[in-house]
Amino acid sequence: MRIVASALRLELAPASAADAAGWARVRVRAESGGFRGDFEAAIQPEDLRRFERELATMEETQGRPAPATLSCAEPGLDVRLDADRPGALAGHFALESPRGDGAWTTLSGTFELDRGELPALRASIDELLEALAH
Repeated sequence: MRIVASALRLELAPASAADAAGWARVRVRAESGGFRGDFEAAIQPEDLRRFERELATMEETQGRPAPATLSCAEPGLDVRLDADRPGALAGHFALESPRGDGAWTTLSGTFELDRGELPALRASIDELLEALAH
């Protein structure tokens, strides 16, 4: 999965396939401003499917509120998109990674995404889901 915006570059790549309990691991790579992060996070494929469905609804309902959220039960990923103005989406992200001492480091911020990027984002989610199935 890839989000490329002026204030955020976020990529999720498969680290391990979903287990019997429905959890998979993804490698998260993020750049925002002068910060860069690279860590693994636990995610359930259903969280990605829900996000993809919400993005599809967002595409279909231009001009009406239709937020899309990627988050999971475990800390690590929280990405939210809302309709901002015609043609643009306002985004917020919070990425969390555990440190060795048990505390968490969080990178968070906002970004803007062009609505025209939604088909590519949805396709990248489908690619990630396919990779996590194997």
